[in-house]
Amino acid sequence: MTRGWELGAGGWLAVSLWSLVACLACSHRPPATAPSAARTGTVEGRVLWNEQAVPGAHVYATAEYNFQSTHFGDAMTDASGHFSIRSVPPGQKYLYVFGTGQPFWVTAVTPVLVSASAATTAPDSHLCKGFDPTAPAPGERLDSPRPVLKWNPYPDATTYAVRVIRRGANSAAFSRGDTDPHISATSANVDLDLAPGVYNWRVDAFNANGHIIGCSYFARSFTVTGAVRPTAAPNPRDAAAPLTPRIDPDHDIFGIPLGTTVAQFVTAYGAPTGEMHVSAVDTTLLYGRSTAFFFESDRLVGGFFRAAGYILDMRLTDKLVGTTRFDALRWQLSNGVENGMSVTAIRKILGDKLQGGCSLATGVVRLCYFTTENARVDLDILPRPIPGAAGPTGDDGIVAVGLVVRATRRPQ
Repeated sequence: MTRGWELGAGGWLAVSLWSLVACLACSHRPPATAPSAARTGTVEGRVLWNEQAVPGAHVYATAEYNFQSTHFGDAMTDASGHFSIRSVPPGQKYLYVFGTGQPFWVTAVTPVLVSASAATTAPDSHLCKGFDPTAPAPGERLDSPRPVLKWNPYPDATTYAVRVIRRGANSAAFSRGDTDPHISATSANVDLDLAPGVYNWRVDAFNANGHIIGCSYFARSFTVTGAVRPTAAPNPRDAAAPLTPRIDPDHDIFGIPLGTTVAQFVTAYGAPTGEMHVSAVDTTLLYGRSTAFFFESDRLVGGFFRAAGYILDMRLTDKLVGTTRFDALRWQLSNGVENGMSVTAIRKILGDKLQGGCSLATGVVRLCYFTTENARVDLDILPRPIPGAAGPTGDDGIVAVGLVVRATRRPQ
């Protein structure tokens, strides 16, 4: 089983539910539904946390290791954590498992080889719950190049794995219990000198059966300053106006006016984590794994935002390392729509302005958007089961987790 942010032997990979290509097109093209096939099979399995059944988890069968690929059906786990998905074509498929709420920090992705001649039992999918390590604290500045990483014992955990990655790097600067055997201690001494710079780190907790049960919230960062802190010119981003979660599609994003140039943006908020050029006039600046800003002819025109989520295809996400000022922002639109709001609540705010259906049909997310005087706003919606219910209940069980904003008129 591959965890939602992990690929292979310990390589971190965040699950992305939508590709950036879709956002640049200013509309979400839903995953294609599966064509009917004469030879199909049934996939059965369980979803567990700490060897306990997870009822109400939502499981999707996809064609590729990419949630945007073709879906072959979905199911909710029953009281014993079991699920069954019929009419899945034979061959290599992937099961995306969403937990039942905030405690489950990442999505599990489990590969399965489907047979057409008999029911296929998939390997168990194991979810993990988020927790906060103790030291270094988020944003802490350290003079020592060899910090001690600490966390409290996680309930029922017997072993742990910890990893430190320098911002901008693609491989670990330090790890214990990752590619080597898990460790039983609740601390790890970094036994090599970390060069001055910003580092992200995380720790995972495993039970006696070796199954992940806890995973620290990502990304946590600390800075190694060196024995002597150099005097440097003030960082231009420190002088930037304070950021706000509020987005006004016609005027500004997080308090940054539409029409801001790329040079002004980078001077104020620092170099991007990544950059894309999809046409001669379109530039996209990526900040962390959850935020992208769109520029047309060098002017800010919109962006793609997910609170505690990811915007790139999963196979690209592991190339983005580091934290930014935008990571902690949970978007709030000026009309009152905000991250985590149900479609029921959104309809009450927008009424007939909400277009595209905004519903789920056999696991396919349909278009959900509205327009303003000068912009279009597309909403990412996902199922979030209601506590005590067998599964998502209409619009109450579907929430907005991200949005794409793009001006329909070029800002001056």
